[in-house]
Amino acid sequence: MAGNYLKHQKSRKTLALILMLALLVSSWGLFGISAEPVYAEGTEGYVTVRIEGNGHGTDGTITGKDTILDETQVLMADLPSEPKAIDAINKALELNGLENAVLDEQNCYAPVSFGGVTYQEGYGWHFIYNDAEAWNGLLDQPVKGLLDQPVKKDDSIVMYLTADWTSGNYRKDPYYSYFTKKGCFFSNEYGLYAEISLILKRIIPADYETTFSDSVEVVTDATVSVTPSAGNEDKYSCSAATDPENGILNFSCWGVGEYIISATKIVDGKNTISRPYCKIILSEGGVEVSAYSTAQDTNLSTLSHEFKFMDPSENEWSQTINGIGYLNGDGITVNNKVKKVAVNATANDSAAAVAASYKAADDGDFSSYDLGKDADLNAGDNIFKFTVTNDTDTQIHTLIITRESEDERDIPTEISDVIAGVRTVKGSQPITDWILAMNAIGEEISEGDKEEYLAAALSEIYKFAYRGEGSAGGMAKMAIALAALGIDVTNIQDSQGIDAPVNLFDLIANYKGSIDKYSAPYILLLYDLEKANGEKVYPLPANPKVKREALIDTILNTQKESGLFDESIDYTGMAMSALAPYYLSVSDNLNGIDTARIKTAIGKAITALSTRQSIDGGFGSRNSNTTSTVILGLAALGIDAHNDSRFIKGGSTLITDLLSFRTNDNKLGFDNNTLANVYASIQGFQALAAYENLHGSGSSNLYHFDADVSVYTNWPDAKLLTSIAVTKMPDILTYDLNEPFDPTGMEVTAYFNANPNNFEILTDGDYTISPIDTSSAGTKMVTVSYQGQTATFNVTVLGSGGSVPEEKTVKITIKSSGKGTIASDSAYVIEPGKTTVMDVLKAVLSKAKISFQVAYGGKYVAEIDGLGEFTGGENSGWLYYVDGEDPKKSAADCKLYGGEVIEWIYTLDFTKEKGSEQWNQLVLTEEITGTIAKDALDAVLKDINAGKADSWTVSLALGEIAFDREALTGLLDQISGDSVEITIEQASNKDLNAKQREAAGDRPVYNINVTSGKKNISEFGGKITISLPYKLKEGESPLGIVVYYLNDEGTLIPLKGSYDPVSGKVVFTVDHLSYFVIGYDEALAKWPFTDVTESDWFYTPVKYAYERGIFKGIDDTTFAPNSPLTRSMLVAILARMSGADLSAYNEVSFNDVDIDSWYGPSVAWAKETGVVSGYANKDGSFSFKPDDRISRQDIAVMLNNYNEKVAKKSYEQKATKLTFTDHQQIANYAKAAVESMQQAGIINGIKNADGSFRFQPLNNATRAEAATMIYNMLVDKN
Repeated sequence: MAGNYLKHQKSRKTLALILMLALLVSSWGLFGISAEPVYAEGTEGYVTVRIEGNGHGTDGTITGKDTILDETQVLMADLPSEPKAIDAINKALELNGLENAVLDEQNCYAPVSFGGVTYQEGYGWHFIYNDAEAWNGLLDQPVKGLLDQPVKKDDSIVMYLTADWTSGNYRKDPYYSYFTKKGCFFSNEYGLYAEISLILKRIIPADYETTFSDSVEVVTDATVSVTPSAGNEDKYSCSAATDPENGILNFSCWGVGEYIISATKIVDGKNTISRPYCKIILSEGGVEVSAYSTAQDTNLSTLSHEFKFMDPSENEWSQTINGIGYLNGDGITVNNKVKKVAVNATANDSAAAVAASYKAADDGDFSSYDLGKDADLNAGDNIFKFTVTNDTDTQIHTLIITRESEDERDIPTEISDVIAGVRTVKGSQPITDWILAMNAIGEEISEGDKEEYLAAALSEIYKFAYRGEGSAGGMAKMAIALAALGIDVTNIQDSQGIDAPVNLFDLIANYKGSIDKYSAPYILLLYDLEKANGEKVYPLPANPKVKREALIDTILNTQKESGLFDESIDYTGMAMSALAPYYLSVSDNLNGIDTARIKTAIGKAITALSTRQSIDGGFGSRNSNTTSTVILGLAALGIDAHNDSRFIKGGSTLITDLLSFRTNDNKLGFDNNTLANVYASIQGFQALAAYENLHGSGSSNLYHFDADVSVYTNWPDAKLLTSIAVTKMPDILTYDLNEPFDPTGMEVTAYFNANPNNFEILTDGDYTISPIDTSSAGTKMVTVSYQGQTATFNVTVLGSGGSVPEEKTVKITIKSSGKGTIASDSAYVIEPGKTTVMDVLKAVLSKAKISFQVAYGGKYVAEIDGLGEFTGGENSGWLYYVDGEDPKKSAADCKLYGGEVIEWIYTLDFTKEKGSEQWNQLVLTEEITGTIAKDALDAVLKDINAGKADSWTVSLALGEIAFDREALTGLLDQISGDSVEITIEQASNKDLNAKQREAAGDRPVYNINVTSGKKNISEFGGKITISLPYKLKEGESPLGIVVYYLNDEGTLIPLKGSYDPVSGKVVFTVDHLSYFVIGYDEALAKWPFTDVTESDWFYTPVKYAYERGIFKGIDDTTFAPNSPLTRSMLVAILARMSGADLSAYNEVSFNDVDIDSWYGPSVAWAKETGVVSGYANKDGSFSFKPDDRISRQDIAVMLNNYNEKVAKKSYEQKATKLTFTDHQQIANYAKAAVESMQQAGIINGIKNADGSFRFQPLNNATRAEAATMIYNMLVDKN
């Protein structure tokens, strides 16, 4: 059963995890060397964790680490209420006294180390959850990452090290190791004596495509040798005898010392044993058998092939490629036009000797081969054998070069056969890629396939629309597939006929999140989808948030100097598909886009791909997915991947390379042709379909076809979780003090699609229960959670002596004009200060068995009893009141204390309900409010877009507020009624909490509010400039006036702004609305620095930063503008700039930073927010190097990280892109940041005499330069 992988399947422990000698040593109980698993007490409710190093781990001092964490059971009770895999792993490490896991925040939180053990170069961590790989092309069982994968009772987790498949270490060849068969050990008057019997066994490593082997095979007929360690040959007396038929080595020895055991087994000229080494160490303490290999010394470090072939004109050409990736594996396949090859090789150990021999296909024996000489290639398998020898080791490597036969291939028939095979491979739902491939070959899918796909698609669309889950790019790709099925995605009907239709295209076009480089191509392709008459299938809405120009820039900005996009062959293929319509356009302008820039970029990409293509037709990576992606991109551009001379290398092409992965059943493998891979087959299906359309009538761009869509009304019933309920209460609902909670008897039911008849009763391992505090008497609310949905109920904890505590209750009524009272409870018991209005609503509806749906993270009631938002018209929906008043907050945030009367109503027109004046026209009291019609704002935005105005300003009694174009667009997008209300008022003490009142003191506090309908709008996606009146008090200087944002914690965060003593106004710019304080800083009123004067070029930036508390002097009167800045200084500056509460930081992960140092909390803040990542050490720890002077390139990186991850801003291009004359000195990790900061006008180059610019990336940045960069970041000078 899943989850018992370690507990019940020890007889078939995966050989990727046995890690050779870890098992060997654990079996030597007679020598006192053993490691017992750690088991949790009791047998109920635990997760099992194991961590293996496979001989590839290192803790900084010892390499070749094997088992890191033996099988350990972690009690569910010791984990958080909604535990993830990382929680179980860290708890298991803690139980064994080991260090917590370290994850790489800069690399999608990829695991770095466990228990202080990290991986050697070329290897990486793999995650197995209940026998399933975290990424597996064959298993339709997706596993999330360590931070996201939920765990439950009886689950199992295995982390293990194996070779990274992108590295030269990765191979599918078996590993070999020695296991003890028997042994004895004693010491007498003659000395130390050991007698050991070892057996050689074959170990199959796990990789991306194999499941785990059931057995370990004994290796027979191998040649085994025993040699003393180098330099100690005279110290030992030993004998060894082998039993080749049974794979046994019998070894006996007198005396302390070390012996190295090795083996070879040659089959068809190839050494089939790839790692046969171990070491026997005899000491007074016993016998140790450990992994030993000098393979790194006797591995080949370089292997080059110079192939010689005839081009179509029968001219001889040559191409040299790196052959390391083809070594000791399936080898390389070349076209029959390749006649000769010259091979050169060197070993890692420069002193090692490399001897080569060669056997041409059909030749009987190997003959000596002189490296660098031409060797004839016959049709078939030609084999090179390299014997590498140094003082301690000999290792044999093989290279197979398969030359195709002279027979003429029937490529069209091969393609047809493969398409017939791969078209049956669909993958797991939703099968979007398969739908697109089927559309490309012009074949309709069956009704059954269609219904299954639409059910899966609808579930994903609902999650995107109502929960914000999923990526906009993934949804765009799905929208293209739905268009291929003729389905209009602007009107996706609800399967139950309850909710308003979903406009998926509009949701994508106005997506509020960030659009990354992976989403941009698919969204652009959706935008450019056309009907047969050339019209766009989905015209863009007015002023979409996701603009076509921005998508194209996102793609083009990834192109590197090499010509590849994102320095990736795969991404380049995708980019070519997305940009193809612009590349192929005969016009200089398409869809408002200048096509010249795109055509130039694509031309460079084509050249880059041609240059990188290898002689086997692929790109040296030997995987079919990369080849398929390039074929797709070239086909979209109208380029024939089989006949275009730019993509024919040694007679091989991209098509022949893809076909080389063809399996016996006409499917495709990922990196071989023996094991079919689901994703490789589907992607190959797409590539071959698009290629075939180059010569047929269909579109050769998989994503760009003539689409004819209409509203689809026959959506299947998608299974979307909409709520859960406690349908049977626990047997015990009353407890004594400190008595543990007992859920026995409780039943939890999940409801789908807001349909009470579509449900599933959950098992106790599916959901989590919040901790219940029984240490004090009273009503206690219990929260049950499952996949983001919650349900609550109450238990009672009796007081001392069994006294019954006083209960607090509320009254609730849910009603609609058409149905009357739907549900009610006149005395629902609550836990004061914890239970919310939403908790009461869900509990009462669940008890009455009334369906409901809560959206937007549990904050908003979308539907009750079939009545949803907009069901009764554009102003219809659910409202609630507490004691007759609108709380002006989500029901999930409205806490109850007892005695309240709650009323939920379904209204057909919220503007006519009680409290509607808050949405339409407020009654003016102390506050000054303006009400503006939405139509008027539409007209204003039209004028701004036409260039008639730059912004829109509202003047009120207590100030002005101006919205730029982006902010006004964001405001219009969020208006839910016919108007919007803007209020500027001076806040009173009752409006502020205690912390805010203490922070503000006697300074004026302004509250600026924008509301529309029942929604408060505070984020706009643009700039808002606010002007507030202020009269200087006696003795105040204009220099001392500072504007602060006052957050809920009472923290004053300084803002950029200025005070004009003439107008008596404070002007500042923000991107959100809240409380703002006009403060005064005595220190700012006087200019303290004697070394910064008004004539200095840096005076304004330094003055700006100092006035806002961002920079400080090194003492009271000295700023030291030309002094170098250290890394610790910069993070302290950025922390102050962010307004972060540094008191919350009491630990830091860097081994060279003390949290109690003056910069410690700032460094901890910078690490947590992603501003810095530190330097990785060999032992898995990280350093910060706080006292290092910061270079100009590093300050660019940190500022860029701050901009993206803390300020969360994107800067528009203000400066012309410069190519600095010393750009090659800029480190790869800094190039993108330097380019971004330069074009935003934040950093500048240094002008050379000839007018060009240099950057001097390695020079130390001064304090004045840093102040100037930060000033450029914060101040809009345009």
